[in-house]
Amino acid sequence: MYKNLERAIGRTWVEIDLDNLAHNAKLVREKTSKSAEVMGIVKADAYGHGALECAKVLLNNGITRLGVSMLDEAIQLRNSGITAPILILSDIEFERCDELILNNITAAVFTKEYAERLSKCAVMYNRKVKIHIKIDTGMGRVGFNPENDIETIKYIAKLPFVEIEGVFSHFAVSDEDNEAYTASQFERFCSLIEKLKANGISVQIKHISNSAAILRYPHMHLDMVRAGIILYGLHPSSITKTLGIELKPVMTLKSRITLIKTLTEESKISYGCTYTAKAGDKVATIPIGYADGFQRRLGNKAQICINGQRANIIGRICMDQCLADVTQIVKVSSGDVAIIFGGNSTCDYEQNISCDEISELSETINYETVCLIGKRVPRVYLENGQYTGVTNGLI
Repeated sequence: MYKNLERAIGRTWVEIDLDNLAHNAKLVREKTSKSAEVMGIVKADAYGHGALECAKVLLNNGITRLGVSMLDEAIQLRNSGITAPILILSDIEFERCDELILNNITAAVFTKEYAERLSKCAVMYNRKVKIHIKIDTGMGRVGFNPENDIETIKYIAKLPFVEIEGVFSHFAVSDEDNEAYTASQFERFCSLIEKLKANGISVQIKHISNSAAILRYPHMHLDMVRAGIILYGLHPSSITKTLGIELKPVMTLKSRITLIKTLTEESKISYGCTYTAKAGDKVATIPIGYADGFQRRLGNKAQICINGQRANIIGRICMDQCLADVTQIVKVSSGDVAIIFGGNSTCDYEQNISCDEISELSETINYETVCLIGKRVPRVYLENGQYTGVTNGLI
């Protein structure tokens, strides 16, 4: 058990259930075609969950490769002893190609110029660089055109010290009803693969399936899938929730009551005086605000869980604090834990206060909600019901 937890976590913290993460990873492995690898996406600090800690668990539970968005994210993993293949899904600064090559990191290439720079650097260090060619089949962001850029890909394949290990694309609406568009993307991608074969380019790893496609389109798994949000126990959309997949939420956001006031008169609450409390109401101050990821727009909308009961957030959420009406909460006192959202909630409701509920009230998606939890909120890790470690982004 982790000692001195209260000293380590402070005012507000996130609990990361590594057992739930392992469960989700195994589930994804089971749902993926046996012939396909599973890449675990740990970009954005593993969607706010802690990249290093999550990567270790994932690699022990059926995940064989990791995906990130930035070179620094990849180097952080390498410096912490992670030796598994890492793919950077976006580009990097040309000036840092040497760091990518020397750390044995795989590049996603979608321009001729980037490929040439990587080749030049690889020649300089006499070390081969592995790349995955990115194809734009309908997302509209980055990637070679599958119909018009075959000659460019052929050129890249001949560059010295460059190995095209993979080719990949990304679905735009695999989590929505538009199955025809997803099918058209897949068809364009497969057509591109056949054209490459016809030109003597055989690629080892072909991948296009994201979290939603893993669950909905098993025939599109190819050689590898890229699992992101589902690893963290959250569904990409309401559609995948209907598939009966037992994901377990990994993150729970918690805080503690700082102060409780019993009002002696009618009182305005927080900035803008958007809420009026009655005499006799009990109002709790909780040290979490929009700087921690509890969005300002949730004022007068969200609920939190205290002692197994829901309490309304009242007034505007401040940068560092918010206020809740705890008049109806039984035996409430300063120091009590307030659960903002998460899988470890113990509210006496049919449903816990889920990340999806908070996201819907915020008019956003669960991806953004977990990624917004700031670095000043410590991550507390649990295994077998015991606290095993804490990371703090400030110290």
